[in-house]
Amino acid sequence: VNVRRIPRGVPSSMRQANSCFAYSAGHSPVAASGCGFPACLSGGGDRAPPQAVAQDVGASSLLQSAASARRRPARVEGALTGVVLCGAVLRRAERLQGQRYRRACVRPAQLELVAPSLVGGITDRRVRLGHDGSSQAAEWIQGLRARRLLTPNVELLSPLGQPSPLPDGAAGGSGTEAGEALGHVFALLPDGRLLRRLEAKALASDPPSIGIPGEWASWDYAMTLLGSEWRDFYAWEYWRFLQPPGPQRAEAVASGVQALENAAARGVPGQWWREGGAVEAATAMLNEHGFCVWDDFLPAATAEAIASAALAAWSDGTMASGTVSSGSGSFARGDSVLWVNTEDPSAFASSDDLGRRLVPKDGLSSAAVPALGSVLASIDALVAEVIAPKLHEARTISTRSHAMFTCYPALGEASGPQDSARGYLRHVDNEGSAGGVNCDNGRVLTTILYLNDGWEAHNEGQLRFFERSPPLQVRGEVLPRLNRLIAFWSAEVPHEVVAPLHRDRFACTFWYLDRAPGPSAVAFEGAPASLLQQASVAVARAAGGTGLDFVD
Repeated sequence: VNVRRIPRGVPSSMRQANSCFAYSAGHSPVAASGCGFPACLSGGGDRAPPQAVAQDVGASSLLQSAASARRRPARVEGALTGVVLCGAVLRRAERLQGQRYRRACVRPAQLELVAPSLVGGITDRRVRLGHDGSSQAAEWIQGLRARRLLTPNVELLSPLGQPSPLPDGAAGGSGTEAGEALGHVFALLPDGRLLRRLEAKALASDPPSIGIPGEWASWDYAMTLLGSEWRDFYAWEYWRFLQPPGPQRAEAVASGVQALENAAARGVPGQWWREGGAVEAATAMLNEHGFCVWDDFLPAATAEAIASAALAAWSDGTMASGTVSSGSGSFARGDSVLWVNTEDPSAFASSDDLGRRLVPKDGLSSAAVPALGSVLASIDALVAEVIAPKLHEARTISTRSHAMFTCYPALGEASGPQDSARGYLRHVDNEGSAGGVNCDNGRVLTTILYLNDGWEAHNEGQLRFFERSPPLQVRGEVLPRLNRLIAFWSAEVPHEVVAPLHRDRFACTFWYLDRAPGPSAVAFEGAPASLLQQASVAVARAAGGTGLDFVD
């Protein structure tokens, strides 16, 4: 079976097909999901930054900001359907096959790091493309080149017409048998995958799909036909198009990181981010790059206590497998999660028709962690007192989610390349209205506290941020070290979690929302939208009016 996805429109090959399939996917406005989004911005590191307010904001400017704010469309609280795919065509009777070989002929070479104290770096991105020297191989490879599907990441193992050397681990007794098993064209990927008989697989010559609307539903359908082999084709596309940060982006990120490190060195752990120089550096980085990083964010003892709570939850089996409640993308993440708060989040939930208490978010596990109180107070203060006064995007925040402990289990030496599924594929935390379907879950700002003492670059597990376009150009990477807090715009910054090596990876995530309080949205003191509304009412009463008309 070969699968052809239709990533953009309906090409001529689809019009000639005799089979097409419709796929319907539900979308929840509550949980994180990961369908694609339009590649609507041009350029790699030169994205125009959102407008920022350079000075502290008083009551009058807060009112002016609120008065000019656009009314957001009403959210659909039920399941939304409508991802329609004409994405599968049965083209050949041959069943796809492909044993995977770990690290075959691949020796990753570290590239220059953008900010060595923060990132793990991108390993060797070269895709080794081999062939049997036949005319069929030459025709297929030249076809990819003509369609610009062979990027600079792809390296031919031999000139066309000259057979490539066989890779280590190729199946078959004699060289002839091994060559026949590989087919006319084979590929060695940086993660160790050996892809065989590419010329016979329609998916291998499709246009890029990562980062487009409906992406995950398309991959989800491919998985139903191909089983675990769908991930080979995801990796084939990923490694061909992955690019490091552009020079301007790299230089600016390094500068922002250095400014924050200098501020942390001058200040008190757990408090330094409140000071003037740190405030300016953090909001400038968040405004320009969409993400920011604070080391030593909490007092060391507090961070260690939360790390111990997360480890205990993992060790005693309390965590449940992470889910994506968009109806597709169940393959996309490999973590286990536990929803937590100072009180058990299930206490905030309503009951179903059978009288059972419902956990307010995706996943079935929740627990009380009283030690989170001071953590929540600190991150709430960061949002309300540091970010919102400087950046208008944060002024719609009125609530936050419950916290979510996550654990990504470690990959060991014996793991194969297919086990990279234990990370989390590229996605955004709030899809908005991608593809014309309202997937807005209310998330404005994502914050993550990392809980891994002594984490090193060789453990990988980094959070990798991407540009919106090109979708696989990296804008930065962050290692998940203990007491490191990151924040990024939920709807604007695509990202992935790289699978960790040799160590389990722990974190605690908090989302700040622009939605009214409810089972999964908790009001907090100093919420920017609440302060705006209070200021509006006070000024209106003083003027004899009734106040501005605010959105939720």
